[in-house]
Amino acid sequence: MARIQRTFTTKSTAQEMQDFVNNSVLNRTELQSLLPSARWKGSILYIDARFVVGSIALSDNEVVVDVDISFLAANATKRIESAIEDGIKQLEAGKAE
Repeated sequence: MARIQRTFTTKSTAQEMQDFVNNSVLNRTELQSLLPSARWKGSILYIDARFVVGSIALSDNEVVVDVDISFLAANATKRIESAIEDGIKQLEAGKAE
């Protein structure tokens, strides 16, 4: 089992980031089957999926990722981390426009 524990600094509020995740990530058809049980409790997104279990906590100017990747998906850990980084970059780029 692999684990991703990272903290990212952003220029966005927790609400802006939550809106971005809801509108640009969770509604993507290809991710809905991978994250069928992702749910928000306040500003924390809890994920309990087949290959990924953990949370993504949002606060103003910060994202804390703490997820376990199953053994079967462990080889995708770097790609998952890159996807998270890319999402944060997209959010920040959208704010600059």
